[in-house]
Amino acid sequence: MIILIEKRAIDSALVASQNIHPKEFISLFTGSFDKETETYTLEDLIIAPLSQSDFHSSSFNPYLLPVAMETIATFHSHPSGVPIPSLQDLAFFAKNQPIHLIAGFPYVHQTTKAYDRNGKEIEIKIIKNKTLQKNQLEI
Repeated sequence: MIILIEKRAIDSALVASQNIHPKEFISLFTGSFDKETETYTLEDLIIAPLSQSDFHSSSFNPYLLPVAMETIATFHSHPSGVPIPSLQDLAFFAKNQPIHLIAGFPYVHQTTKAYDRNGKEIEIKIIKNKTLQKNQLEI
């Protein structure tokens, strides 16, 4: 399994994390899943209405999201700098979207990790836009 994420989408999440630091930032991504290649493509950042955050946690109410909105990933920041899921994160992962990203301070590509519902790390590749071919990936 691999995750392709549009650069503008991940950069928006990272800038938002920097702006709200030292509180956690939480958001979601829309995108698609290719069953044949087992590839998730994350395309757009969605900030949930009335999301909440403090110095140790963040949350959103899924019932406030538009019904037709297909979110396939969550994103949240770890101000501690460690992008490893906590026990609370793992419990959340198991019940929600199939993909979960965590960015550790200082909120750059290199401190961003992705996980599946079981907390297993998944490779991330950043792309300039979803129409790029595999040989055009930005690393």
